[in-house]
Amino acid sequence: MSKLTHNILRVIDYGRMRRIRNENYTYLDSKLGRLNKLNLTTPTKGAFSYI
Repeated sequence: MSKLTHNILRVIDYGRMRRIRNENYTYLDSKLGRLNKLNLTTPTKGAFSYI
């Protein structure tokens, strides 16, 4: 990994990003969950995306 990449990744607050992803997931699920044909469970380690 380059020094630049290492420095960029080092300053990311991954805990904050996980909280934001989970908030977005919860919001989208509350609005779209009834339309979603997939039976999704709320991720505990951080949502990657809402399907």
